[in-house]
Amino acid sequence: MSHSPLDLKVFIRAMPGGPISPTSLCFIDMLPTEILCMIFDYFSHLTSSGRGQIPPIVLLSHISRHWRHVALGAPNLWDRLDIYNFRQPQVLRDFLSRSHNRSLIIRIDIPQTVFWSGDDIPEFDDSCRALVEQLPRIRSLSITARNLTLRKLTDKVMVGVALPHLQHLELVSCVDSAVMTMGPFRFDPRVFTSLRVEHTAIQVKDGRCLSGLQNLVYSNAPLSYLNERQIPSIAYPAVHANWYTDLPPPSLHGLADLRIHAPLLHPVPGPPPNNPVIPPPPFAPSFRTNVLQCVTLSSLSLSKMAYRAPANSDAIARFFHIISMAELTELHLIDVRDQAIEGFLWALNVHHCRFPTLRVLKLTDVPVEDIVQFREVIGLENFIDLFANAFPSLSEVHLAKLDPSPLVEMLNHFIIWPMLRQVVHDGEILLSVGFP
Repeated sequence: MSHSPLDLKVFIRAMPGGPISPTSLCFIDMLPTEILCMIFDYFSHLTSSGRGQIPPIVLLSHISRHWRHVALGAPNLWDRLDIYNFRQPQVLRDFLSRSHNRSLIIRIDIPQTVFWSGDDIPEFDDSCRALVEQLPRIRSLSITARNLTLRKLTDKVMVGVALPHLQHLELVSCVDSAVMTMGPFRFDPRVFTSLRVEHTAIQVKDGRCLSGLQNLVYSNAPLSYLNERQIPSIAYPAVHANWYTDLPPPSLHGLADLRIHAPLLHPVPGPPPNNPVIPPPPFAPSFRTNVLQCVTLSSLSLSKMAYRAPANSDAIARFFHIISMAELTELHLIDVRDQAIEGFLWALNVHHCRFPTLRVLKLTDVPVEDIVQFREVIGLENFIDLFANAFPSLSEVHLAKLDPSPLVEMLNHFIIWPMLRQVVHDGEILLSVGFP
């Protein structure tokens, strides 16, 4: 039997109605403190229903004096804080103090806050100082704001200072404008493990700050962090005896899970006009190929990317070549289409990309028919050899939000992946090969 989640409004309506009196309050206060703490703990992990709404734990703490006394006496109820404005710095300080010395999870969502150059807002500055005072306790920080607001906030709170307790950072620019770089930040590599950036970029003191990073999520952002030579850093680049043969050691040597959504890929540059061709330095992966195991790519499409110069599918092919350097066990492609499919096939056929350790391939909202039709271009035998060589250890194919029939029909007639055990479509097994 399924149970619907607790509804705070229903919960409050169940309280004794009518004017509040000592008699009615006594019924509310009859709950044992242990039960109250369990109720409070449940609601403290819920976010408010929308901007301007009072958080559930705040509502509960105003039911009665006893409830407020119990709530304020439990620091674990106040270690998650959602901030929607900076108009009352003292209220912010009061809420920050309720968690005592516990680690903090803070989410700042201020997409409507607009700064113009030269703006000086005392309440904003004072609120930033309140956050700076708590930096040693902040474990997770998420900020959604416009570019300039994001820049001002990070400059006042995080730039150039130690972040000794920060494990997770999320920076989201909520406007569709040029990507701005925030920082530089001084992450503690022994603590910092998770980063998500959307339509923005970050700069670090040096690449070693990211050596403990395990999970990286890129969304509408440049992929400079995949190339060790291009990591935005204020540190002087290491001098190598031969720039073309001596690859720098990877900074993100702990990265195991990479998720990329609608990346800002740069097209392959042509030779400078009227100048001799200078070969670019070779790509130097910022990750350890034997550590990065899971990659998710979504909305990979040249038609969705903004370019100042004409783009071609070879940019996608080079991107897949970079991904294939890792010893992946799982690859998830979501909403990959048009020239991106061509680039994927180009990477396999021309760049000879292989995923020798890949066990699970997931395709969501991908035109499988375009992939299968490639056999008409290179011939059926070459097509089978191409995909067998590219994914020799593949054991599971998971399909979703697409027509699986072209692939399933081909697999029913030809053995492409000898290790294949099953093909799953929207949770249903369509094909079981070699094993029951």
